[in-house]
Amino acid sequence: MTGVIPNFAMAFWGFDAGKSLVRFSHDIPDASVPLSMTQISIAGGISALPQTVVMAPSERIKCLLQVQANVVERGGTAEYAGMVDCARRLYATGGIRSIYRGTCATLLRDVPGNIAYFGTYEYVRRTVAAAQGRDSAELSFGAIIVAGGLAGVGDWLLAPPPGGFKTRG
Repeated sequence: MTGVIPNFAMAFWGFDAGKSLVRFSHDIPDASVPLSMTQISIAGGISALPQTVVMAPSERIKCLLQVQANVVERGGTAEYAGMVDCARRLYATGGIRSIYRGTCATLLRDVPGNIAYFGTYEYVRRTVAAAQGRDSAELSFGAIIVAGGLAGVGDWLLAPPPGGFKTRG
């Protein structure tokens, strides 16, 4: 939970920032003008940049603690007393570079994953809204839940292959 909440907060903030950058770069000052699906997807990819600031260190620590749990399960000794101890020791031995090791691999996973996530979410919202003859801002809670669920499926259809390289790296 310590990584999930700030991770998603940064992703959604990054998506809003990405939409602003897309609007600026395409000279679309009016926020009421809907972005194209390509523009939404680009904004989704941009969202991975600030998200990775939070995600990379939390993923690194999580992976090290998972490996440690397997070692301890097989009779080995624990190197870290927990998340904070792991972060402190990483910083003490390699500085900030050690904490952010794996950032490029995280971006390789999260940029396409976020393109798929935010692109799928907006596509489903627009499709359901058009089918119901509504504006996408007027969708029911259930429609939003379905759009979010399918967005997660879109993300995870793309994220596992680069995520596997990241975990092994």
